[in-house]
Amino acid sequence: MSPGHDKLITKMLPAHLVIHGAVQNDPNSNYELYLTEFLNASAYFMGKTRGNPFVFQEEQSKGQCDCYAKIGTEEYGLDFKLFGSEKALQGKSLFSLQAIKYGDCFWAITEPKMKSGSITGTWILSILKDRTLAELERIDTSYFLASPETLMEREIQAALKVMKVKKNLFLLLTYRFFFPTDFQYDYEEEMTDLILSISEKLESVIAFRQAYTDELETFFSFLFEDELIITEFQNGHLELIDHIPITASKVFCELNLLIEPFGEVKPRRG
Repeated sequence: MSPGHDKLITKMLPAHLVIHGAVQNDPNSNYELYLTEFLNASAYFMGKTRGNPFVFQEEQSKGQCDCYAKIGTEEYGLDFKLFGSEKALQGKSLFSLQAIKYGDCFWAITEPKMKSGSITGTWILSILKDRTLAELERIDTSYFLASPETLMEREIQAALKVMKVKKNLFLLLTYRFFFPTDFQYDYEEEMTDLILSISEKLESVIAFRQAYTDELETFFSFLFEDELIITEFQNGHLELIDHIPITASKVFCELNLLIEPFGEVKPRRG
């Protein structure tokens, strides 16, 4: 366990970074666009595609992947999916400040869609921790009535539905990780420890995915401090393949600065 293990802060990403269309009148209000930019800034993925960039697919009515890159005469596609609590995302959409874009460079911040009430979500990694593969398979094939008592099972079921998608997947965790501003730490050490911790929680999910679609690739990404960390499901665990500064995506940086004047996700200190 790293020195910073107990100091790490976990926070859900703001609505405008994860909810498609959260910024009204802004065609860039789409997490799939900034993930495409991150792919094109990744040495790993550019090596995989021999330097050919990924192109986001506006038209997806026929089940296409979200982005494609040419590899010789073939096309390599990836489908983007959020990995998190559906209920928590619903809550973010309803109770967050709203943003509206006017023209090319003006935005207005307005009141949330709902000013009172609450929606109960889950911390997806916690409810998946220590679940066996057999337990996940049972949950996947069961029917649960919509009630507070079955919330965890229904949230797990939604995550497993994503795991059965017959495409190469690029997942984005809807939470970010960072340290208090006054905490000094070794970035590489803490990143390695965090990947190991998440990997242990997802052990059965990885096995579930590979049992269904072993021939397909699955990438799992999350924000740690000011970088997007990209890992891959490999041999039953998460394997680090790249980490990319948030400044590599223009779309991400513009959305990041929308509500917070200095950015929700801030550059690393020192």
